Amino acid sequence: MKALYEKILVVDDDPNVSTVLGEIAGLIGYRSVEKAENGLEALEKYEVLKPELVLMDLDMPVMDGYRACREIRRSDPDAKIIVITGDLRSTLARRTIKEGLANKFLQKPVNTSSLVEIIKKVTTSAETLERSNH
Repeated sequence: MKALYEKILVVDDDPNVSTVLGEIAGLIGYRSVEKAENGLEALEKYEVLKPELVLMDLDMPVMDGYRACREIRRSDPDAKIIVITGDLRSTLARRTIKEGLANKFLQKPVNTSSLVEIIKKVTTSAETLERSNH
């Protein structure tokens, strides 16, 4: 079976979460699933890999997901980023939403069918950045 997508970058400091997200990405057709454990590692891998999609946690050591999203968006305004976080009401989540740094947001624990639907929507359309109306 031909891969539907080439590369995805999964960024989460919890190896169990990144493994599950990577497995889901593989099941829907990603040929290459790369992982990063923090925002700084994500930036380094993004620059080299240029993945079609990034799944990004926000609350991580070294560099949080908000800062990583901001830097990725600065270097690649067309980057496709889905933020997956445990608390959409956190300061980091509110700032990320307000500044339109991600295409979509999901709350952990992630429903597999919702994640698959959002990945397909973000990667197959000219999905606009999700911004807060506040």
